Amino acid sequence: MKIKFTLSILALMSVLTTLTAQSFKKSQLDINIGLGLGNTFLTRGYDRSLPAISTSVEYGITDEISIGGYLGYTGATYKYYGTEWCDNGNHYGNPYRELYNYTDTYSWNYYIVGVRGAYHFSRFIKNEKLDVYVGALLGNNFAHYTYSTNSVCHDHYSYVNRTNAGFIFSVYGGARYRFTEHIGAFAEVGYGISYLTAGLNLKF
Repeated sequence: MKIKFTLSILALMSVLTTLTAQSFKKSQLDINIGLGLGNTFLTRGYDRSLPAISTSVEYGITDEISIGGYLGYTGATYKYYGTEWCDNGNHYGNPYRELYNYTDTYSWNYYIVGVRGAYHFSRFIKNEKLDVYVGALLGNNFAHYTYSTNSVCHDHYSYVNRTNAGFIFSVYGGARYRFTEHIGAFAEVGYGISYLTAGLNLKF
């Protein structure tokens, strides 16, 4: 009798643990807002650069699988200061060359827009605060470049504005730890707007 009672208690505890200690569930909505380290677009040689920022929204279609969208952004600016001799523009008199100061401004803006899906190891990790997952990202990256100068010698090259786009596919892995039912932190590694991203996680 005692053995049967003990086995019943253990079975009940196992069921309760499975039901309550679930880090990811169907119909769950997660929002990640993060800052990146190891920028995938920018290297060195910039006067000013913006941190890689990203946000993702994911919805649980099962207790293990989620799908959603991803948006990442980073940017940089470089300025070159110089002097040059050129015609003063007096073509109706006696033109002569003068020395002018000028500034060339180069700006880059990079975006990644895509969809992604992830598998969550909630079945194997019985901790309702910890969500470990791996996934894949499919989308496009956009590079927007502008150039401008205040040089009076090259006014016909004073402004350039162009955008290039390309296909992107990557895999990633991450973990979320929740301090409360709805608020936590996350970290991910993989090729996105950066190689490492960490920040705030919101669960609904």
